[in-house]
Formats: sequence, structure tokens, C-alpha cells
Amino acid sequence: FGYEGNPVALGLSAAVRRGDVIALLGANGSGKSTLVRGVLGLAQHLGGSFTLFGQDAEKFSERYRIGYVPQRNTVAGAIPSTVQEVVVSGRLRARKPLARFRPHDHLAIERAMATSGLEGFGRRRLADLSGGQQRRVMIARAIASEPDLLILDEPTAGVDVEHQELLASTMTALVAGGTTIILVAHELGPAEPVISR
Repeated sequence: FGYEGNPVALGLSAAVRRGDVIALLGANGSGKSTLVRGVLGLAQHLGGSFTLFGQDAEKFSERYRIGYVPQRNTVAGAIPSTVQEVVVSGRLRARKPLARFRPHDHLAIERAMATSGLEGFGRRRLADLSGGQQRRVMIARAIASEPDLLILDEPTAGVDVEHQELLASTMTALVAGGTTIILVAHELGPAEPVISR
């Protein structure tokens, strides 16, 4: 995977199975985020074979099955959204335009908020939250879509130990529900017991 024809993440061989929790560890500039962006279709696939859910990645059209929490939160200052609005937006990915929410959609949103420790935060403005709280909102947004694969790109960067422990318990709950996780990190911290490999 790379950009403008230049490979950044290369020489890789891996299989990710349902229920795996895989940590990608490495220094800045080692290609971790480029690999993740390649899986998401945001970096060029420059060679080798690459499949998603058993399908050739170039033909894979069910991107809603992949939840993603980016390295940096770019939503907070951009629009005056509430926590509830941001989390609800994660539920829109697999829906037809203008389709009404069903009871299951509302339940998925409530579960995502609870799993991320955001009960009572729904009406608060995202821009008014701390960095750690904003990260939790972005995680709730990603899991509201009930993804089969959740990619977390350095979710603990700049987050205190308490929030790192909350993330670890969130990951444990998701894996128990059948979610596969790829965690990009510099160090594992409280998430270490959750990691498969």
C-alpha cells in the first residue's frame, strides 16, 4: 500500500480471522496508518493479493462492515454537533437514503453510547468535551454501525490511563459480541490482555 505509486507498507503477509484482536505496533512513520488506510481503501493497493471478507478488495462493496476510528478527530471544531448526533451518524452508513430508523437502530445507538461510557452525554456539544471524551464519541460512532471489523488507529494517543482502561473494557465487550479488532498503537497499556497477537 502507498500513495501516488510509491509503496509505504510492503512485504506484508497476514490473515485476520473473526474474533481476532490484532495490534499493529511500531514507531512513527513505520507504515501502520498506511496499512490501515489500505484496508479502508484510502491508500493505493500497489501489489500482491488482498481480500476482505473473502472477496477481492477491489470488488468489495460492503464497506459499512468496517468501523473506523481515525488517529485524529477532525469533527469537533468543524460543526456544532452533539454527542448523540455524531453517534447516530455512524448508524447511517448501511442504510438507504431517507430510510427511517427502526427499534434495532435505536438500540444499537444506545448500546454504543453505554459501551463507550457516554450515558448522559447525548446533548452535550462535541466541541465542549475533553480529548479523551471526544475519542470515546468517535469509538461509539464506529461501533453504532455494528461493524464486523473495527479499526482503531491510535485511540489512546493523548488519553489518560482511566480512558485507556475504559477502551480496553470496551474492546473486551465488542470481542465477546463477535467483533474483530485491529488496534494501531505505540504501546498496548491496559489493552494488552485483550490482544490476540
